[in-house]
Amino acid sequence: MEYKISFERPIHLKLIGQQSYKKGWKKDSAPKGNVCFLMLDGAFSFTVGEKTVTAEKNDLVFFKSNTKYKVFAERDCKYFYAHFSADADPANEESIDEKHSICFPEKISLSEFPEKRERLIWLLSLCERISREKPIYTDLRLDNIFCEFLILSASLHAEKRKKSIPLSIKKIEKFIKENTSATITLTDISEKFMLSKQYIMRSFKRYYGISVTHMINSEKLNRALILLKDTDMTIEEISDSLSFSSSGYFCRVFKRYFSLTPTEYRRQSAW
Repeated sequence: MEYKISFERPIHLKLIGQQSYKKGWKKDSAPKGNVCFLMLDGAFSFTVGEKTVTAEKNDLVFFKSNTKYKVFAERDCKYFYAHFSADADPANEESIDEKHSICFPEKISLSEFPEKRERLIWLLSLCERISREKPIYTDLRLDNIFCEFLILSASLHAEKRKKSIPLSIKKIEKFIKENTSATITLTDISEKFMLSKQYIMRSFKRYYGISVTHMINSEKLNRALILLKDTDMTIEEISDSLSFSSSGYFCRVFKRYFSLTPTEYRRQSAW
């Protein structure tokens, strides 16, 4: 199963840590927040109703808030756990805006991504340390770092599906990446490639884990990062060059994606 996790409202990391249990340990649980486990060693089985999900070393498992499950340690195990608040629904439901969400797996094996796995473990370790030391701005730092963890995890999930992406969808991706300076809409893409909007939307969510609009904005904003760092163009000039409707809208979208305004990013990148 896949879930859509929304970024429309701030995501808040409520609890982070590591735990170890001996073989045979078991527990019933129904956490009020969303929860994910990254298995460092051993094996757990999670039973939800009549369904059982087995998580072994290098597996990442996610459960939506209020999910009742039974957990059983099939072997001595060690894992990271993280409880967080965020809007999350099954990917086939429409209650969450696809423009501002990621597609997150119920389970994904990180064995195929050893370097990214180390990055994910480092991000959780950093969250754990910050949570323990409680420096100034703890909540903001934790939430931003944990969001990076979620986004990277979702990108790996999407990467596993890319091998089966239809050629027509790959062409749309290439078109988006090569036209960051143009105004591009779903209608434009549908007409240019003679594919239905519904098919394009479903395909992007299935293979990339994001919406078409999210990819368009991401490519434009990645270009904006370069322009902010390497040129003296004004915010208005950058906004115009990327065909945003206004500099105000550009700044709002930029902050939604990076938790910084363009001016704040330019100031930081100059350090």
